[in-house]
Amino acid sequence: MTVMPSLITSLQSAIRNVADVDLTGVVVYLFGSATRSRSPQDVDVIIRYPDRLDNSEAIALKNRLAQAIEAIADLPIDMTLLSDAEAVSTQFPVAESAIEIWPSRGHVAH
Repeated sequence: MTVMPSLITSLQSAIRNVADVDLTGVVVYLFGSATRSRSPQDVDVIIRYPDRLDNSEAIALKNRLAQAIEAIADLPIDMTLLSDAEAVSTQFPVAESAIEIWPSRGHVAH
């Protein structure tokens, strides 16, 4: 994978600075061209949220994180929102070899 460390660091910083949102149990992944190219066309992000959140809370979380990430990104952002149950049943992060960037452990989904 050819992910630019500066992109991951910038995304982590943007997420960390969202002080008005409870990020307990939230996992954010980076996938797509940003993990394979030094000149990606966009930034693909998966937001995995705990099943305890209802749909309106999950959408509010996505919107708030989108604002924070868009403020620092020089590229279009494409965000996918998945509950824990959806992530497990679809295995989407695994299928996309997504990189976990929040919490900042840097693991590839498996």
